[in-house]
Amino acid sequence: MHETVHITSLAARLPAIVEQLRTGERVVIADDSGPVGALVSLWDLESLDETDAVLADKGLLQGLRESQALAGEPPSPDYEP
Repeated sequence: MHETVHITSLAARLPAIVEQLRTGERVVIADDSGPVGALVSLWDLESLDETDAVLADKGLLQGLRESQALAGEPPSPDYEP
């Protein structure tokens, strides 16, 4: 779940936004043209970085696919960075 905050109100709402990030919420930043970025908690960022690292490691990804096959799970989709 995320909230969208217009850039003009970002500074005034920053303390409340930081509290939202502490609870795991994501905040989308928008200007008059629409969404332009997002704020995420540090935990979310680290998790995204880990996921990206796993997906970029072809050997590790192949090992995960083999484990899924042995467990009878459907294969993960291909990932091309």
